[in-house]
Amino acid sequence: MFTSLFHSWNFNRSLRLVLAGFAAYQAWEISDPFLGVMAGLLGLMALANTGCCGAGGCNLPPK
Repeated sequence: MFTSLFHSWNFNRSLRLVLAGFAAYQAWEISDPFLGVMAGLLGLMALANTGCCGAGGCNLPPK
């Protein structure tokens, strides 16, 4: 778990974390709970290094 949190940070993962922080700040400023939940999910995606389909879920098997 330690290695998955602190290693293999690429541009997409860093961008997700920055966007999550920005969205969380905006949710706090305008008091929007839905945006806060979305920011939390985006932050968890960045920390867990998963995308919308999970770890490698978007890969299709070759025909």
